[in-house]
Amino acid sequence: MSDLLSIEAMIDGILALMVVEALLVLGWRALRGEGPAPLPFVATLCAGGLLLLAFRNARAGGSPGVVALCLFCAFLAHVADLAARWTRARENSAPPVAPVLRATVSLRASTTRVVSASQAPANESPHGG
Repeated sequence: MSDLLSIEAMIDGILALMVVEALLVLGWRALRGEGPAPLPFVATLCAGGLLLLAFRNARAGGSPGVVALCLFCAFLAHVADLAARWTRARENSAPPVAPVLRATVSLRASTTRVVSASQAPANESPHGG
């Protein structure tokens, strides 16, 4: 019974649940077209899973090289996740303009001048033609 409660067994269980989660979420996205973007989602799971693997190997007395490789790969997955999210956020956001300036520009663009036929100069048509 103590084997089931060991840290290594718990980490194995968490990793298995992470794989099931990935399959379910990506399957849902493939079938329904809904859900998180695949690259940031998978990168996040990989980063977390690799950190767990590094911890598991260190705890079990594994090679320092394997632990370092897991940590380095976790870092790369984290960078991939950030890059994907950063690019997506940049695509979805407005250009960085001060709120006051943005309001001023939008007011100027939305105001129109209405001129009645009696106010138009005599040599111009009231219909702009």
